Amino acid sequence: QKLLFIYFSFIHHNISSLVIYIKSKTIIFKYINIYLLHFIPPDDAAQVVMFKEPVRGSFFTLEATRTYDSKDLASIAEFDFLDKDGNPMTALNLTVSGVDSEEEVREDGVAENAIDGQVEAFWLTSSRTLPHWIEFCSPDKVEVHGFRYTPRQTKSTGRICDWKFYVR
Repeated sequence: QKLLFIYFSFIHHNISSLVIYIKSKTIIFKYINIYLLHFIPPDDAAQVVMFKEPVRGSFFTLEATRTYDSKDLASIAEFDFLDKDGNPMTALNLTVSGVDSEEEVREDGVAENAIDGQVEAFWLTSSRTLPHWIEFCSPDKVEVHGFRYTPRQTKSTGRICDWKFYVR
């Protein structure tokens, strides 16, 4: 199986063959074969990542490798896959197929909250050891042109800074 991997951090300076356009918190990759990404400093706004070329798969994994706070937790209020026009692909029938951890004791931080359409609910990891990951599954192979990450709205805990994205 072919595995696509995308990763970027502004800490890395070796991006000579990567062109990134940032406008209104939208990041567009000119060369998708560069596997380097970093979310813009934390606030409540959703962040959009659009790929120059679409990716196709059934399993999509977001791995948080660094967060903005020192607690090493990760959280997602909403995660949407986007079509070629940047619109959410609401008919995908996504499920969460795996996660490294989820908070179920102190808060309702179950993984399904990341795709429930409610920004008030969120996925929150229970482990304090990075990296953290969440995997989404579609019953069919789908073509995805990007995604939108909405951070937790009620607190800054777990806001993702550096990440990797896998498609298979």
